[in-house]
Amino acid sequence: MPAPKGNQFWKLRHGRKPKLASPDALWEACCDYFEWAESNPLKEQKVFVSNGETVVANLEKARAMTLQGLCV
Repeated sequence: MPAPKGNQFWKLRHGRKPKLASPDALWEACCDYFEWAESNPLKEQKVFVSNGETVVANLEKARAMTLQGLCV
C-alpha cells in the first residue's frame, strides 16, 4: 500500500538532532580542528652519529589532517 498523495510524512524527523546548528558553527569547528592539528605536531626522536658522537635530536613532524579527525 503506497503512501497517500499529498502526505507530509517527510516532515517527521527521525534520528538524532544535528550537533551544529548552522553552517557557520560547522566552519568554526573545522577551523578549530585545523588550528589544533597545526599547534600539536607529532614528536619524533632520532639518533645521529656526528664526529663519532651519538646525538639525539627531538624533531617535530607536521600532523596529517584526516577526514576522520575532522569528523570527530
